[in-house]
Amino acid sequence: MTATPSTSAPAPDHHTLLACLEAEITLLSDFVGALQKEADVLSAGAELSALETVTNEKNRFAEKLDQHSAQRNTLLDAMGYAPDRSGLVAAAAAHPLLADAVQQVLDTTRQASLLNTGNGQIIERFLKHHGQALDILHHLTGRSQLYDARGRTRPTAAPRTGHSKSA
Repeated sequence: MTATPSTSAPAPDHHTLLACLEAEITLLSDFVGALQKEADVLSAGAELSALETVTNEKNRFAEKLDQHSAQRNTLLDAMGYAPDRSGLVAAAAAHPLLADAVQQVLDTTRQASLLNTGNGQIIERFLKHHGQALDILHHLTGRSQLYDARGRTRPTAAPRTGHSKSA
């Protein structure tokens, strides 16, 4: 009796997961760098073109990280671990070779989260400040709206000339 060759790929092992984690650490470090650039731009006054550039860079890294974490979670699941933080910690406990990389992923993720939260708070302050400035301008111009319901600029009232027609 001859054995038929298996057509399924072998289950991933902890070495495959380690390579995935190392790539994720690089992406996370790049993402943290983009968040730090964003913080610098925001603290320098949020010049629009610089903010747009750094936000696009940050969003590209965030997209890559989403894809990569999905890949990591697929590996964890294939290895019999939960496809989340608890599975990652369990894999590190079962395979000490993973411990440093897992800790670095967790630490860098925490750092990115703190930076992103801080940047979000700065942006909220900018939005609040600009909203208040617009409210003041609306009040000073005597207009509660600058645009009509269709998004078009409302015509301003004709200036009063002081002349009136007698009937």
